[in-house]
Amino acid sequence: MYDLNTIKKINKNGFKGQYQSPQTYTLTIGRNVNKTPLPNHKWRGFQSAISSFIENHNSEVFVSSEGSGEWQGVKESNFTWVFSTKKYLDLDYLKSLAKLFRQDAIALTRGSTQFIG
Repeated sequence: MYDLNTIKKINKNGFKGQYQSPQTYTLTIGRNVNKTPLPNHKWRGFQSAISSFIENHNSEVFVSSEGSGEWQGVKESNFTWVFSTKKYLDLDYLKSLAKLFRQDAIALTRGSTQFIG
């Protein structure tokens, strides 16, 4: 429960939610628009936009890796990040990036990391 001063501050500045413990995310983007790969400069721009999104959430990045995968039966290059943050992710902004780069979707999985060993 928030006190009155905290509620006033939230109403003035907006709610910036945060988890108690860091959440781990895996985020993957694909290169293709339909069956055609994005040109190199747009592919690098898409990767850069996602990297900035992750940085803006005060994240700790564990993995950033290019690979290949398949989306709806079409093989394509992809890029994956695994990162951790306490901040809530701005999913509407991710949707706008998907639309900007003409993507059907951006894959995002949330969970908690376990270290085994």
